Amino acid sequence: MTSPVTKLAHSILPPSKLAKHIRWTKKGILSLDINDDKVGIAFARFEGKDTVTIPILTVPRIQPTLTSVGNPIKLKPAEKKLLIRQNLEAKRKCDENVAEIVRDIVNEHEVGAFVVGWPMSKIGRMGADAGKVLFLLDYFADDHAGILNKKRPASLWLKKSDHELPGNISDEYSADLILQDYLEEMGMKDRPRSKNIIDSSNIRRTEHDVSERDAYVEIDDLQGKINI
Repeated sequence: MTSPVTKLAHSILPPSKLAKHIRWTKKGILSLDINDDKVGIAFARFEGKDTVTIPILTVPRIQPTLTSVGNPIKLKPAEKKLLIRQNLEAKRKCDENVAEIVRDIVNEHEVGAFVVGWPMSKIGRMGADAGKVLFLLDYFADDHAGILNKKRPASLWLKKSDHELPGNISDEYSADLILQDYLEEMGMKDRPRSKNIIDSSNIRRTEHDVSERDAYVEIDDLQGKINI
């Protein structure tokens, strides 16, 4: 029996492969900016260079009440497993609220692909925030959620750091910027004229950036990175 983690691994594509999938299916694209307490959502339907992205809404993530013990070191192995399972189920139950809204959008707008904001630490490594992103995606890939799968895959796209973003933007606009950035880098959407200054060094740098992004999303061991 295939585990949910394996299902998630099979649902994640490098950005360039997801771009081919989008061009082929011509279905809607949903962008997710997943944070600890909320999820920003934006949408686009691929229409060539004239593709328009639309910020939709920000969905709050309900914070679960977790079971705790005074001294977990004294717990027996079976008790620790039970505690972990109870807290995991509590988190999953709370995330069903997000999953329900995402499912409705997927069905209404015929979404065929996801672009998910991928947070990196200042030193370029995955931290706790990346684990929280994978935790929710892992739930989306579960049969019960029915959101992520091979036919409706996702790609992880590097989020801009806070100092690169306009101040005090909402999460749906952050998701919109993630989607714009992805489409522009993949050559699926025209850049704003102010960005459209091309020389040979810019071309080489863009190709290098894309290859780097493709490399880091090929995650070999998702199990160890999912933060529960």
